[in-house]
Formats: sequence, C-alpha cells, structure tokens
Amino acid sequence: MRFWFNKKKEFNIDDCVPVTVAEVEVYREKIQNVMKPYLADGLSNRKNNNKTFRQVALKFNVFHGSLEKFVYEEDTSYYVMAKLVKKLKEAGL
Repeated sequence: MRFWFNKKKEFNIDDCVPVTVAEVEVYREKIQNVMKPYLADGLSNRKNNNKTFRQVALKFNVFHGSLEKFVYEEDTSYYVMAKLVKKLKEAGL
C-alpha cells in the first residue's frame, strides 16, 4: 500500500461531458440573470453573497466556489464549467 497514489486512473465515460463553448456562455448568462437580483455589491455584503451562493449550489448540487467563479466570470477550467453546465441542465435551468 506504499504506492497507492501511483495507481493509474481508469477511464470513466461519465467524466466525458459533451458541452460546447457556446453552451457554456448561454448558461453563464442564464445563471447571471437569475442570481443578479440576489447579489449585492461591496465587501460588506460578501457574507450574504456567500450564503446565497451556498443555497443555490445546494439546490443545483454543485460546489459553491466553482459556481461563484462561474457567475463572476473568473478563470475556471473548461472541464469544471462543462460539469456545471451539465448539472444545471439536469436541474432544469
């Protein structure tokens, strides 16, 4: 069990997410339009914004940090964005 971290990861078809870049942008616009009224600007409202992101992430079954980066258009890998879009599609957004 000494070299358990050297184990090669097996291919899983569920890791493949068929999402185009255009779909990512469409879903980014959708989630921004949904969340815009609930988010406030400024550092003093950061705690309330975090609470809002956690509630929405719990509803859509995604990680709140990646959802926050997705909404604020921060640098996120396309793999993470594709997973988010897949979960948002499954949730019916």
